[in-house]
Amino acid sequence: MKIAYVNPGVYDYLAATLIEGLTALGHEVVLSQAAAQGTHLPDEQFRAAAETADLVVVGSNAGVRSHLVQDVANPRKVFVDGGDSQDFAVTNNIRFKAVFKRELNRCFREAADQRIFPLPFAAEQRYLSNEVFAKDLHVSFIANMGTNPWRHSIHQRLQNLHLPGVVSGTTNERAYSETRPKSEAIETPLYRQLLRRSRISVSVAGAGYDTARFWEILAARAMLFTQQLDIVIPQGFTDGHDCVTFRSLDEFDEKLVFYMNRPELVAQIAERGHQRLLAHHTTQARAQQFLDACAANVHRDGYCERFLHPEIRAVEDLCVGRGLDVGCGSSKTTPDCIGVDITPRDTSGSVGCEAGRTSLANVVASGDALSMFEDSSLDFIVARHNLEHYHDPARTLREWTRVLRPGGRIGVVVPDHEKVDTYALDPTHYCHFTRESLATLVRDIGTLQVRKLDVCVPNWSLVGIFEKAAA
Repeated sequence: MKIAYVNPGVYDYLAATLIEGLTALGHEVVLSQAAAQGTHLPDEQFRAAAETADLVVVGSNAGVRSHLVQDVANPRKVFVDGGDSQDFAVTNNIRFKAVFKRELNRCFREAADQRIFPLPFAAEQRYLSNEVFAKDLHVSFIANMGTNPWRHSIHQRLQNLHLPGVVSGTTNERAYSETRPKSEAIETPLYRQLLRRSRISVSVAGAGYDTARFWEILAARAMLFTQQLDIVIPQGFTDGHDCVTFRSLDEFDEKLVFYMNRPELVAQIAERGHQRLLAHHTTQARAQQFLDACAANVHRDGYCERFLHPEIRAVEDLCVGRGLDVGCGSSKTTPDCIGVDITPRDTSGSVGCEAGRTSLANVVASGDALSMFEDSSLDFIVARHNLEHYHDPARTLREWTRVLRPGGRIGVVVPDHEKVDTYALDPTHYCHFTRESLATLVRDIGTLQVRKLDVCVPNWSLVGIFEKAAA
């Protein structure tokens, strides 16, 4: 096959693994920008190649020039979202036959009907070396400690063991290097050596659930000891059989002691994990999974028209009339919502989960201070993953109720604290909600009635629909 790939201008792990796999399978891959693998073509030549290509792939990440194929007549276009977000960052103005998402939440198990498919990372060939090292380290945890508070907590726990053969910290080898082109992956020999010397190696989510480390540990024949990932991994791994998972720091402590005292069991789990990786999660295997899904969709009538996260679908029906999307960040619930955010539209976010992302705010304000809106002037308010960021959520709800007309509705999505440690995910979560505590908060407001309070995403979030009582 001839594949025209609109690739990022910086090194992108998912793009690199996919390109490596496609090339290894014998396909011709032409790229829009220079990368470590594949043939880079000038713009006009790339457009011409895309017109006749068997498949056109548009990737996500910084520097992707999707306009190159916007007007290309070839209908066989698919989108690969390699971002570390549960939101869909699908390129505007291009219709795609299928969408592939690295961070596909488990709630999208039936998403094939929507032509949405999981495409997590895989193990790059450079991590599958036959070089053998003695397994002289009991446990290793090598990571950037700044992207998830759990990482720092686990680092401290391992340091406090004061045991030989326990290594925790950073190699000081970054994903990008000032001395190398940003289009290339930096070599990390010390990091790879530590993984290969480890009996057990720990993986914790960073900015996203899917980390390269998850796959690199398996490639190194270490036992993968991982935070439970709430994303879809085709041909995934089973706790206690070919990996070990934990959902809390207490569970991490308990299982660490258990497995450190059972080296033979650790070796068995590590080998089973490695063999499953070789069978289903090499770059070639991932590329073949990708091509199989493409083949089943590129010649079908129609396009992938709706790729909405369940948290958007849960509240989008409320967005009728004039209303607000409070804490809109980089993705409004519907385009007609008035976006409210503390981050201006023309700058990148700097706080919480929106760090480094562009705001779509129409009004720059905190969601608990809406003085620019009159009493009873709005039909609805939606707020996805916003209410937990206020020190005083009761005050915030009263302010939303003030600007809402009688009969108007509020739709909120919040993390389910019974299922997930929200502070560990983001220290700017000041309030932790369960179904019961959210219902109690709303009832205490007095002027709001609960119309719906239910699970939105299993093991992750709740949705609440509240209505302002008639005057």
